[in-house]
Amino acid sequence: MENCNIDELITRFLASEVTLEELERLDQWLMEDENHLRHFFKCKNLYDAIHPAFSLEDIDEKKAYRKIEGVQNRNRKILHWKSIAAVAIVLFSVALSIFYFSRVNDESLQMRIVKADSSKQTERLVLELASGKKIMLDEPGVSEITDNNITVARVEKNAMNYMLQGSERNEEIYHQLRVPRGEEFFLTLSDGTKIWVNADTEVRFPVKFVGNERKIFIKGEFFLEVAKDSVMPFKVVMPNNEVVVLGTSFDVKAYPDEKEDQVTLVSGNISVQSSVTAQNLLLSPGEQVIVDKMNGKMEKRIVDTDLYCSWREGKFIFKSSSLEYILNTLARMYDMNICWQDESLKEVSFSGEIKRYDQIDKLLKMIGLTDDVKFLIQGKNIIVSNP
Repeated sequence: MENCNIDELITRFLASEVTLEELERLDQWLMEDENHLRHFFKCKNLYDAIHPAFSLEDIDEKKAYRKIEGVQNRNRKILHWKSIAAVAIVLFSVALSIFYFSRVNDESLQMRIVKADSSKQTERLVLELASGKKIMLDEPGVSEITDNNITVARVEKNAMNYMLQGSERNEEIYHQLRVPRGEEFFLTLSDGTKIWVNADTEVRFPVKFVGNERKIFIKGEFFLEVAKDSVMPFKVVMPNNEVVVLGTSFDVKAYPDEKEDQVTLVSGNISVQSSVTAQNLLLSPGEQVIVDKMNGKMEKRIVDTDLYCSWREGKFIFKSSSLEYILNTLARMYDMNICWQDESLKEVSFSGEIKRYDQIDKLLKMIGLTDDVKFLIQGKNIIVSNP
């Protein structure tokens, strides 16, 4: 197929104007060569730059589903992952950001979604003072934090700024922040260190750093930009590991219910020490250490940091990730529970990108486009099963 013809066909596809016959031609062309898929996305990027973006609500989903059903009825039991990616774009290509999920193992294309009512969040965004007093930060009217008759922090929507580092107060008093499932929070410590706190995370930190080191304690996930201070090194203490840093930015993921902790370095230099084996590893930018909680074994590897740190920018990127890992991530994001009726589905692998604030039923719909998975949402539960 000549380039001029394929470019015209891709443009018609992105504009949702292709016929079923044209869609089949495009599908066949995509399967012929991996470079064809690269050319497709170059055309997609050019199309996005020229045409204004629409919201997902502007897309004619019924029309798109009819096209997908047409592809399903071609009596092919196996669809190549490239054609699956193309079919998924029928639904979402006119949106500004593209989302597609592709199964690593080729399978037949199925999509079934059953939606039920969701329930309200029960956990609260809480700050606990040293005295044990608890302040609900999600209540209206909370604008400042006072401890022992001293204002120690200013509060805005989903953000809090501590400001005592330059004061004469020299006692180390700790506060504890609890961010529930379905929420996130931005915290600035008294030394200027910035913390993006992810869902289902606890951070214990001093109102003001004193002594010869800065130390905080965490359970969960957060991203740090540590203020530089060559005199006072910064330490992050997890239940099984410890990170030491002078001034840098990195992501820590240490949820109690997961088998491994991971630390991903974006800039600067840090050392990670296992509390089980006392092994110590130095990290450079672009490196990650995985720590086995059972035996303390540490593994260092080079990674694409965007895969692990993009959540603070409102998106999640998955690359050959298991369905179990993806749904556990979504469960924290939306405060949901996952119920598996078929345990084998946990190991199915996907790649793709999720906008953090999209509705969860739309995200499940996209995942369902590429695999034999059925999702049933009942209150706070997502039931995963075969069709």
